[in-house]
Amino acid sequence: MVFLICILATLSILVPSTFGCLGDQRVLKSERSGATLTWFRENRSLTFCAVIMSSVALLLSVLQVFVRSVYARFGISISCAMLVVTGVFFTLRRISPKLAKTAVFIFLRNAVQPRLDEAVFQWQVKAEDGPKFTLTFLGFVDAIGYLGLFTGIVLYQRYLTTVSYKRIFGGAQVILVMANLLDLVLIKRWNVEIGLPDELFLVGDTIFTETMRRFFDMPMLVLAAQVCPQSIEATLFAMLMSLSNMGDAIGSFLGTTVLELLDVTDCDYGGDGNMCSNLDVAVIIKSLCRCLPILLIPFLVPKGSPAAQSFACGESKEESAAAGGGNEKTRDAIPVQH
Repeated sequence: MVFLICILATLSILVPSTFGCLGDQRVLKSERSGATLTWFRENRSLTFCAVIMSSVALLLSVLQVFVRSVYARFGISISCAMLVVTGVFFTLRRISPKLAKTAVFIFLRNAVQPRLDEAVFQWQVKAEDGPKFTLTFLGFVDAIGYLGLFTGIVLYQRYLTTVSYKRIFGGAQVILVMANLLDLVLIKRWNVEIGLPDELFLVGDTIFTETMRRFFDMPMLVLAAQVCPQSIEATLFAMLMSLSNMGDAIGSFLGTTVLELLDVTDCDYGGDGNMCSNLDVAVIIKSLCRCLPILLIPFLVPKGSPAAQSFACGESKEESAAAGGGNEKTRDAIPVQH
């Protein structure tokens, strides 16, 4: 029944797209332009970035499975992250310095934050000294979390579109650090000591965290769209989102390494809960790592706000006019895509 409901829910996307309610127009076959060998030659920077990202993703997938040493996997993950940062920055800089810096920030912002979601979930459900939430309740909490997403969108649209990117990202990241410490409150059971029920605490924590996360995600998407030069917006935007996903993957690998080094590796948090004795230390490490993106913001996030005019090849129109008008040609040709 659950899967049937999910299938029916997908019709909410299928129906309007099928009956032309989205306002898009079909591109004629004669007007379509595919990725030819000439296109790859003319866009050597993008091609090189794609090769680097694909190679690193494949290497990480293979080595994370076959390499047994925790320290070796940690070193490999860090090395791959440095390779991506170096390759992406020096290749995209030929197109636009602002594009290169934004790409590096999008990647590093996720890569330097270890992910502990699965470990915290196992503790919430199985630990003898934990809250022992049911899966039904956690599913309800996830649904409630979408209220936080909606609230974040409304607040962002109303109050933050004219605020600079640096202030938005800096404030949101500081709040996310504080929100992560709420996991520490739950694990240490401090909320119980002050009389706050686990269920009420988790619902409030989820809504608050999702609201703050939307403050970061929404302007990040706008910034990614603004720094993409004209004529290859779709290609570069897809690449920036791929960098974000790759950063998430490396953050997951680093989170696994942190858990293994602290001996929080058993999924069965039963018994007296001693298997989870170092989970609070892992949460503290994650909170400290969440401070790292704050240090990157002054150097990698460009000036401007979401409501400002779009950047042209990484420069705002105002900056281009001040520089003498018109955009300089990039070293790589950027053909127009229809």
